[in-house]
Amino acid sequence: MATAPTKTTSDWEVNNIQIKIRAFDSAIFNHSDTGGWKSPAQFRFPKETINRLAKVRDFGEIQFNQLRSGHFYREIDAKDSERYEKFRDLEFDLMNKDPLEEKFFHDEELDYQECRRPKWMSYYFPNCNSFHEVDNSRYYTRDAVSDIDDHYDSYYFSHGYYRDAWMLENADRQECVVLKMLRFVKHDFTAKRFANVQRDGIVMERLNHSPYIVDMYGHCGASLMVQRIEHEIQEQIVPDGYMTEEELDDKYEVQPQNSYSIKEKLYFALSMAESLATLHGFEDGVITHADVQLCQWLRTYDNRLVLGDFNRAEIMAWNDHNNEYCNFNNGYSFGNYRSPEEYTGEDLDEKIDVFSFGNNVYALLTGLWPFYENEDDTFVQSKLVAGNTSFIDERYQLRSYGEGKMVQLIEMCWKFKPKDRPDIFEIVEFLRIVYKKVEAEDEGNEQSTVETNHVL
Repeated sequence: MATAPTKTTSDWEVNNIQIKIRAFDSAIFNHSDTGGWKSPAQFRFPKETINRLAKVRDFGEIQFNQLRSGHFYREIDAKDSERYEKFRDLEFDLMNKDPLEEKFFHDEELDYQECRRPKWMSYYFPNCNSFHEVDNSRYYTRDAVSDIDDHYDSYYFSHGYYRDAWMLENADRQECVVLKMLRFVKHDFTAKRFANVQRDGIVMERLNHSPYIVDMYGHCGASLMVQRIEHEIQEQIVPDGYMTEEELDDKYEVQPQNSYSIKEKLYFALSMAESLATLHGFEDGVITHADVQLCQWLRTYDNRLVLGDFNRAEIMAWNDHNNEYCNFNNGYSFGNYRSPEEYTGEDLDEKIDVFSFGNNVYALLTGLWPFYENEDDTFVQSKLVAGNTSFIDERYQLRSYGEGKMVQLIEMCWKFKPKDRPDIFEIVEFLRIVYKKVEAEDEGNEQSTVETNHVL
């Protein structure tokens, strides 16, 4: 049964409406499974989804046994062919459209006659055969339902707000890729969602050369195939996130809530800044990420941080008359991790990424979320709009050189007016200087320790 809050005020609340799906045979399960394809799990779908899935489906002559109970399968109806024809025409229009003639993607933006999108924004290079060749089916057995070993060629493992994520292995099992598909039980396939994924795909295609960006291997319709990266960093940087003053227990000494060294924190901050500099400094036009959060970065096996997920990215338009980039407008935003101007519906530029990047640095420094004492999005938004920022314990400034510089950087990023914030290139230069000095101090301390031990 679905339970929902009386009023949803954020994406997080919408995404966390919980639905319990009864297991195939609960007596045989004694473990949890994130995907729910082999064991019972909680799935967060909106209430209307249950009504859709409760209907009896007609699969024609196709005979199969599903691994999960609860009618978790795609809805097939008579309008599918109509949808196909509609979006097939849309795809061809996107490929053929010349942005030099079509000045803006959205009709409501046509008032800004001087602003033009870069031509590459509408590029679309699908390799759908690579997707259609992937076999996600399995033989149905009772063992397959209860098996906790992920030795299958493919399996569902996670989801975001818009998409499910599947792990896929190639035939010789030498490497894996991640298939990201639209969450069909939560979101309908619309022209807007297709455009969002197309934008995600073309940004990754344009930046595929960068070591700071997740590699993309394919794009088809509302699906992407990307590099598999096992290590998330958010839970290590912010283990708990929200705490009361009593729980923090820092009366006599400041208490960072993560275990990273100053050098590691600066390295992560520098890597994130260099990722954003790849977008803001793209030679064919500035790209604003517009959704900067810790969870957008993953750590590779060789300890590099790479940035992914560009479906909210803004490919900025150029004003021929003023010889500058045009601002854009995203309306009124949800959540508690964005810049003040995003909550007031103002026109925006790439400096929104800088403000949210400051939140990341704050989390690295303290191990806490900004405004860690209050989880209410409306409260945080009102504080930010009024010009307030999260509390930073002044003892961090004196605790070490590196921590003092991180405080300085946070305060720079959190300037209320976008024009007063540094650009991402100034931040990269700042962090490189600080990191180099901290690294030299560490090497000097290690050498002193070696010499002392030698004397002893």
